[in-house]
Amino acid sequence: MPLTIQYAPAKLVVVTIPKSGSTTLMAAFLMLAGFAKENPRRFMREQNSRTLVEQKGLVIKRMEPAEIKRLQAEFEDYYFVVVMRDPAKRLLSGYLNKINRYCKKFALPIYVWGRLRQFLANPSSWGDINCCNRYMRQHVSFESFVASLEQHGISWDRHFELQTIVAATETINYQEIIHLEVLDSALADLLARRGIDRGALDSLKDMGRFNATDSDNRQSLLTDSIQRRIASLYKNDYDFLRRFQNGRDSENPNPTSGALN
Repeated sequence: MPLTIQYAPAKLVVVTIPKSGSTTLMAAFLMLAGFAKENPRRFMREQNSRTLVEQKGLVIKRMEPAEIKRLQAEFEDYYFVVVMRDPAKRLLSGYLNKINRYCKKFALPIYVWGRLRQFLANPSSWGDINCCNRYMRQHVSFESFVASLEQHGISWDRHFELQTIVAATETINYQEIIHLEVLDSALADLLARRGIDRGALDSLKDMGRFNATDSDNRQSLLTDSIQRRIASLYKNDYDFLRRFQNGRDSENPNPTSGALN
């Protein structure tokens, strides 16, 4: 289910999906609304926090695509944007950060031992999923993970599903996409175009990334062979992203719309 960020001061709706910068975007808009938080997800789980945030014209919640379509029909003067990511990098991030979900479904003994090791460590590790993920990655290589997706498909978890399906790009008329790889500059440019004062955007400078995964050799896992296999699994995503280079529809170059029809 996509995360939907509705920001009234900019008449803007930003839709993002798992492993495509959702926590970073949540933090960015909280900062704009005056709620700089180190842990935006924990902050937004509190009812009082959500009430305060909504008083600033910011609504952050998960929505089914049908709800997003209804929102678009209701707020016709709002600008709808979707954030997407290079599929290979997204999948690698999912492997590094969400391997526990894979193991729970397809390698249960590894999952159980990983969780056990997490809880037998010192108490500070109990809330750190990376503790068990590190163990699980020792027993499930990235190559075997990709091979399992080839066998079982990618629709069993939203973190590995096609971005185009999760964001419902076939049915929702997004007016622009933002490529996660250029999020910092693209988001600032978008907000400026939507009337947000450049001075207010200074709070977003050097914000960094949230939910970054701990791995020193992550890019080395994306070998040419693995990338070809990922390209086959995520062909629809790659085709979509190639079509919308720089956020605009190459088949509909009218710069005033950029609509993803």
